[in-house]
Amino acid sequence: MAALGVCAASGEPLRVTVDLSSAKTGKTIANKFSDINVWMIDSTWLKTVADYPDDYFKRRFPFVERIQLMAATGGNAARDLFVNPTNRATTADTDFRPLIKACENIRAKGLKPMIKTGWVPLKLSANPRIGKAFKTNLRPPCDYDAYYAYIRTAAEALKARFGVEDMRSWSWGVGVEYENKDWFEAEDGRPESTKAAYCKLYDYTVAALTDALGTGNLTVGAHSMTVSEGLWDERDFIEHCAKGINAKTGETGTQLDFLAISYYTKVPGFDSEKFLKAIRTVREKADQVGLARVKIGIDEGRVLDGWHNRVLYPRETEHPIQAASDARLFQLMVEHDVDYFSMWRLTTRGVFGGIPAVSTHLRSLAFRMVGSRTLAETSSGEPADPKDIVGVLSGFDAGHHVLRILAYNLNLDQRAQSRESAALCVDRVKPRGRTDVTVRTWRLDADHGNWWKPWQADIAARHMGKDAFKYSVWTFALPSELSKSADAAFWKSREADYGKAGEMRPSEEQRAVNPDGTLTLPTDLPPEGVVLYEIFPVEAASAP
Repeated sequence: MAALGVCAASGEPLRVTVDLSSAKTGKTIANKFSDINVWMIDSTWLKTVADYPDDYFKRRFPFVERIQLMAATGGNAARDLFVNPTNRATTADTDFRPLIKACENIRAKGLKPMIKTGWVPLKLSANPRIGKAFKTNLRPPCDYDAYYAYIRTAAEALKARFGVEDMRSWSWGVGVEYENKDWFEAEDGRPESTKAAYCKLYDYTVAALTDALGTGNLTVGAHSMTVSEGLWDERDFIEHCAKGINAKTGETGTQLDFLAISYYTKVPGFDSEKFLKAIRTVREKADQVGLARVKIGIDEGRVLDGWHNRVLYPRETEHPIQAASDARLFQLMVEHDVDYFSMWRLTTRGVFGGIPAVSTHLRSLAFRMVGSRTLAETSSGEPADPKDIVGVLSGFDAGHHVLRILAYNLNLDQRAQSRESAALCVDRVKPRGRTDVTVRTWRLDADHGNWWKPWQADIAARHMGKDAFKYSVWTFALPSELSKSADAAFWKSREADYGKAGEMRPSEEQRAVNPDGTLTLPTDLPPEGVVLYEIFPVEAASAP
C-alpha cells in the first residue's frame, strides 16, 4: 500500500487493515537487497575473504546473492588485465588471474559474480585519457575487433576455470553509468559521438561474451546514471538494443536482459518521487520499444553527503533515518517491481568483520518477507506530524503459515521528534492448530538494533568535531574514517559495547484472535522507527 499521507478525517488516528484472504491474488515478494558493489578487485576479495568461513554470508547476511565487480576488465594500470598495461607493443600479455581469483573467492562463499566489463584498457585506446573523477580511461577502443578479442579471451579464461554450466547463472554488465562523461567520452567529447561509441562498445562486448559462452548462456545488461542528467539520453541506448543495427553482427538489436540505474539523495533520507521518476524513465522506454521483460535494478546509490555537505562514505549513515528510508525504499521496490538494489557496505569495516549497520538489519528484516504474498490493505487517518511518512507493507507466507507486517515512520528532518501511533488490524485470520498465535516483534530505532546513540554520546563527551573525521561526522565506516589515532583507539576499546547496543533482538508474546477473526496490533512508531511483526501459525479464515 502507499504510505499514509491523505487524511480520512481530520484528527482521526492512523489505522491500517490487512485482509489475510487476499494473499491468493497478491504479488510474491522477492529478495530486493541481493547485491554488493565492489569498487575494484583488491585485497578484500583477493585475500581478506579467505580469512572467513565459506558460510559467512549464509549465516550473517543471507540476503546477499551476488557481488558486482565494477570496471573489472580495465580502465587504468591497476584494472587492466595485462602483465604490462603500458607496453603498447603487444596485447598478447593478458593476465586474467586477479579476475579469476576474485570469482573463485566469490563462488567459494556461495555467491554469484556480476562482472562489469570496462573500461577500455589503456593500450587498447589510441589516446587514452584518465578522467579526474574516477581515474579510469574515458576513451573508446581504437580497434573494436581487438577489444572484442580481449573480452572474448577473458570470458574463455573464466569458462576454462568454472565451466559454462556454472557461468550460466552469472551476470555481466557493460560499463558503469554509460551516459556519464566522467566514465566514458568519445575523443571529440560530443554527445552523439559518445553515444555511438558506447552502443558500438556494447554490441562488440555482447558478441564477444556470446561467442565465448554460447547463445543462451549469457545474462547481460547496462547501467545508466539516470538519477542525474547525462551527456546523452540514456533511452537512446535502449532504443538501439531493441531496434538499432548491431555494429558487430549487422543484425537488428542486441541482447539486453536488465537495465540498472544509479539512485542517490543529496543528504540522508529518501526521495520517493525522485526514485520513481528515475525508474519510470528507463521502464517506460523499455516498454515502448518492446522490451517489457527487461529487469530493472539499481547498481549503485544511497547518499551523497552528510547534513553538513561533506561527502559521506560509505554512502549511508547509522542515524536511525537510514532504516526508515530503506523501509520506504523496500516498499516502493515491491510495489513497483524493481528487482534489486546494490549496496556498498554491510558493516563498519565493509563486508568482512565489524558491526552490522542498521541498514543491514533492515535488509535482514526485508529478507524475512521473501516468498510472502502481498495483502490488500485499507487505511485511514492522518499522522500526528504531517511531515511523517507512515508506511505499511504486509505479506503472508502460506507455506510456513506466517503473516508479516512491516511498518515505518520516516521524517526527512534529522531532528524529527514525533511518535506515531497506529492500529494495525488483520481481518480473516485464524490460528492454525492452536487457540492463540505468537507475535514476534522486531524493532529498529534509536534504542533498538542501532549503536548510533551511544556513539554520539561518546563523540560529545570527547568533544570530537568535524576535524575528527576524514570526511563526514555521519559516517559509520569506523574506525577507518577517524582522522586521529587516539579516536580510533577509543573506538576499538568500545567496539564490543557498540556491537552489543546494535544487536537486533526480537520479543515474543502470545495473543488471542478475536471471535470475529480479527487481530489488532496497537503500534507505536518512534521518530524514524521501523517495526516488523511476525504472526504465526495462522491461516486465512473463510469469508463470513
